[in-house]
Amino acid sequence: MDLPQHLFNYVSSITPLVNVELVITGPSKFVLLSWRDDGLYGPGWHLPGGILRYKESLLDRIRLVAYSECNIGSFTTCTFLQVNQVINPRRDLRGHFISLVFGLSIDYIPVVGESNTQDGSLGLFYSAPANLIDQHRRYIELINAFISHSSFSIDHSGNSCHSYSL
Repeated sequence: MDLPQHLFNYVSSITPLVNVELVITGPSKFVLLSWRDDGLYGPGWHLPGGILRYKESLLDRIRLVAYSECNIGSFTTCTFLQVNQVINPRRDLRGHFISLVFGLSIDYIPVVGESNTQDGSLGLFYSAPANLIDQHRRYIELINAFISHSSFSIDHSGNSCHSYSL
């Protein structure tokens, strides 16, 4: 059960929130992004994601985000990619996140609508779009690496990438 909005806003103003963000790729070397225009961090394209709920497993949150935001009911692999601390110094609500980034591989090309910019619209990208939300610009190199290599074992930082499948 979700908190009432006023309680969630309060909690998000006093403590970091833990969330998952998904880099979803498929057979034709695309990345699936969602348009966000919600008054918080939009407008712009972003990695699908969601805030972990109390006593919810990471895999359950990943599955719920994949399905509710992207209509993806199954995936062939799920790989942990990286952890990021995201702080927005201009926000009092939802201004600090610990983001766990996972890569999902699917074996088909999802159907997306025309390239529109309505909240929740999906788009297939073959390079990182210029209009990513500011907080996700940190993922441009990651997005482009997966598009060009179509692999979740890429070394993004010069250090070895330790990953595992759920």
